[in-house]
Amino acid sequence: MKIAAREIERFLAKPPDSLRACLIYGADAGMVRELAIKLAETVAPDLDDPFRVTVLDAAALSADPARLADEAAAMAFGGGRRVIRLRGLAGDHARLIQEVIAAPPGDALIVAEAGALRKDAALVRLFEGSDTAAAVPCYADEGRALQMLLDAALKDGGVTLTADARAYVLARLGIDRSATRMEIEKLVLYAGAGERLELEDAIDAVGDAGAAGIDDLVYAVAGGDITESHRTLDRLLGAGVQPIAIVRAIMGHFARLRAVVARGETQGLEPALASMRPQVFFKRKSAFEAQARRWSRARLSLGLDRLLQAELELKRTGGSDELTLWRACFDVARAAAARPRR
Repeated sequence: MKIAAREIERFLAKPPDSLRACLIYGADAGMVRELAIKLAETVAPDLDDPFRVTVLDAAALSADPARLADEAAAMAFGGGRRVIRLRGLAGDHARLIQEVIAAPPGDALIVAEAGALRKDAALVRLFEGSDTAAAVPCYADEGRALQMLLDAALKDGGVTLTADARAYVLARLGIDRSATRMEIEKLVLYAGAGERLELEDAIDAVGDAGAAGIDDLVYAVAGGDITESHRTLDRLLGAGVQPIAIVRAIMGHFARLRAVVARGETQGLEPALASMRPQVFFKRKSAFEAQARRWSRARLSLGLDRLLQAELELKRTGGSDELTLWRACFDVARAAAARPRR
């Protein structure tokens, strides 16, 4: 079964009784893990119960492929369905699990987690092609989804933010679901119930480390600073930030620039910048405006095409090809440095 994006939350909250296996995949490892846990808990509320839950990583599966079938056929001590969690799968694991997915030997639920995969990857096709299995893609929190995640947490905690504080926080979230939740929890704890936070409070609570590094890279690439681009990219990769998350962050920035430049062609650049929602963080406003004046809409489209090419290549390689990302950043930064629009 193929699960549409609009159906994912409902599917994970109440999966069909016939479901025997589900693949949850994407570059956002935190979101993959969170959704996998949500699905597994519909069958086994206590995921620490050794009689009902078994965890197999990719190495264990490769060393003993037959174990998956044995675990799927086993009965739970004390009754109830069992859950088999498969962690860290990649595209080449499809051949090891295809028989179990095609013909489940028992009523256990297999919840498989994988990184970034192409939609036509063998692993995805295996799960989508079965009547008793499903594939759920995870997309990084961004735009409206990210705002809803933040607003729900703030409402639960009884915390409000000023417009500037909210824009600052949103600009620093969304690379990884688990990291996003951690930063939001820090913010709520820092504030306390019933409090309203100003921009300075948000800076103190959320900090300026990981996501600011993404910002540094985004602005260095779009501003044509090749040296700073490579220096910041090396730092992010060394800190374990996923290449596909990085390229998507740069694409998001270029898409925003293109939208502003397009509006500026009809209403003027300054009104277009003023109408942006959310507004650019005040420390970045001058740089963003300079980039909007430097890039034309046509050149921004070419830059996005180059970044999309890199994203597709990263999906093909499972997101591990850092050289692909390095080349894309170099090409786009060089294009930015070549000549201003006017």
